[in-house]
Amino acid sequence: EKQNFEKIREWSGGARGQEELDTSTEDLARISPIFYLDRIDTPVSIHHGENDGTVPLQWSLDLCNDLQTLGKTVECFTYPGQPHTLQGDSDQLFIQRMIDFFGRQRLTADR
Repeated sequence: EKQNFEKIREWSGGARGQEELDTSTEDLARISPIFYLDRIDTPVSIHHGENDGTVPLQWSLDLCNDLQTLGKTVECFTYPGQPHTLQGDSDQLFIQRMIDFFGRQRLTADR
């Protein structure tokens, strides 16, 4: 969690994240979503640009792996050469994948 808040502090120019960085590792672990993945009961779709300079790609890869290990319904996509905000054909592919994902979830929910 310290890595997350270091990134938040970096992104915000120091305006946010310092209080969390001053919080004990144990307290952060108690509130970290990563320790509650077993409670997820909704399908998840994760998308990440491979050249994302904002959020480390490894965070999404780890999350996908953790969810798959827990047997959760998750689909994971990376986009070669893409930054944090997908562009061009990759953005269109992302949009289509999300439309398909929500369509599949709606069909499942309607049963």
